[in-house]
Amino acid sequence: MKDSGKTSRLHRMFSNLPLRRKFLSILLLYSLVVILLFSFCYRLLASAYDKVSYRSFAANLNFTGSSIHDKLQQTESLSYTILASSQVQEALSELNDEEEPTPRTIASVYNTLSSYLLTMYETNRGSISYISIRSGSNEYTTSPYTKNIDLSILTSAQAQASAARGAVCWVMGSEDSGYLYLVREIRRIEGMSLDDLGCVIIALDVSDLLAESDIMIRTFGQYNTALNYNGAVRVNLSDETAVLPDDIRHMEPGSYARLRAGGHDYFAACSYVPGYSDFTISAFIPYDVITSNLYRTVILIFVVILIGVLLLLQITDRLIDSILVHIDRLVDKIQAFSRQKPAPSGMPDYSFRQDEIGVLHRQFDDMTHQITTLIDQNYKNEILYREAQIRSLESQINPHFLYNTLDTIYWKAQLSGSEEISLMAESLGKMLRATLSSHKSLIPLKEELSLIHSYITIQEIRYNNRLVFTFAVDDETKEALIPTLCLQPLVENAIKYGLEEMIDTCHITVQAHHEGDDLVCLVKNDGSAFQENLLEHLRQSQKNLPENAHGKHGFGIGLLNIETRIHLLFGDSYGLRLYNENGFAVAEIRIPFQTSTGDTNENSRTGVE
Repeated sequence: MKDSGKTSRLHRMFSNLPLRRKFLSILLLYSLVVILLFSFCYRLLASAYDKVSYRSFAANLNFTGSSIHDKLQQTESLSYTILASSQVQEALSELNDEEEPTPRTIASVYNTLSSYLLTMYETNRGSISYISIRSGSNEYTTSPYTKNIDLSILTSAQAQASAARGAVCWVMGSEDSGYLYLVREIRRIEGMSLDDLGCVIIALDVSDLLAESDIMIRTFGQYNTALNYNGAVRVNLSDETAVLPDDIRHMEPGSYARLRAGGHDYFAACSYVPGYSDFTISAFIPYDVITSNLYRTVILIFVVILIGVLLLLQITDRLIDSILVHIDRLVDKIQAFSRQKPAPSGMPDYSFRQDEIGVLHRQFDDMTHQITTLIDQNYKNEILYREAQIRSLESQINPHFLYNTLDTIYWKAQLSGSEEISLMAESLGKMLRATLSSHKSLIPLKEELSLIHSYITIQEIRYNNRLVFTFAVDDETKEALIPTLCLQPLVENAIKYGLEEMIDTCHITVQAHHEGDDLVCLVKNDGSAFQENLLEHLRQSQKNLPENAHGKHGFGIGLLNIETRIHLLFGDSYGLRLYNENGFAVAEIRIPFQTSTGDTNENSRTGVE
């Protein structure tokens, strides 16, 4: 699910990119794929090159292994010659047969063995650096060729030779000495008694051994070899700056790899020494030298690809411009049409273009023509229809109000003198003149307040001191435009359902203030309360209102008419709201705040200071 969410976000991000960036992103993706394919091909090429190098490398390495095999075989043969020599057998037998050899015997044996070993050394000199025969506490060597001999290792090697019972034992010396030792027990041959007479020790200089066997020095130049015997490695470095890679100790025979040591890369290969499973021969050469030409070729190819990609990007950018300029012109047309302005000048003629761009421009031009026709025919008709609706809704209010007012005048005429009746008649005339002379959907708030003032004058005469009416209107709101007859019916309902149904004094307040971008008008009265969700009940059915609703017999007509007119004029986000607050029933009207100069009725008098 997380992966799908990331994919969806990437898809949305790509969808929101401008066309130019989309095209360039696709091109960059293709370029990245080309570079990745080039890298993959380079890896294949490097791997193939490594295989070719190894084949040549392995042939020479096998020759080196064979040469070392021959040297080891020669050394083993030499050890057999020594232990089987009659001079050695007789001298060691004479020395071992005497319980306590005399100095003369020891001197005679020493001269005999030393002379014999020196002859063997001179005959086989080369990689052999040291030959020694040990018997008891006596040692007979090829002195003075005893430099860097590992005496401690030789002591343990004698024990290994004794355990081998005459077989050949190979022991790797310390790194300081650089020797490989052959240790072999000497047994009495005469009479086949096989008594232990001593042991022969032959030391081979590993560096000399490898150097004599390295034919690849002439082939590869800086060629370095290493002899591995049971994990002990000794090297011959033709390159004095070379460093032995640690991983070469763990390479399997028949394998090759790139190893790194001392800040340099090496190409290394490993092979068995034929006939000696405990010995492996490894060779490593600086890989930087081998691949220098390959790297230069790779860099050259990469630079050519990079230049090609940059040129392709530049060419593609110009091609994209030649396409997007027509799309930008279409966008300019759309923006001009959305602002109800004519299309920008200088537009080329797309009527003859047969591609997708020509089709888009022609379709848009046809669409704008059709929309303009629909606006002229339908939208204007809709405006006239809405104005008729508003007039019809307003006309439903006036007869109801006129009837109540005339009824009030009639009863007052029965109970009082003519002065009050005259005042009521004057106020009624102002109200009729204000309602009949105005044919506008919106009037300044001060004109609506003047109408309310005339209506309140009549009601104050009717109810004497039982009605306390106040205005709380900000001066800045008096020029604000409101729908005709939207506050007076609310004041009428407040009197009818607040005053007529109570004995005490009724307080009614009309408020208006500027709130943000809106005009808020409030009509408050005490003595009554609105039912919860009253407007919703009124919308559902005017005939089936609950008995405890806020009045009956046409009460809902005025409220719904006011709300419907506000919706028609300003939209559903504005309208009428009924609620109760701090003991008052509150009717709130919220409409956009707007003013218009020169739109007031000169014949009306506000009566509101």
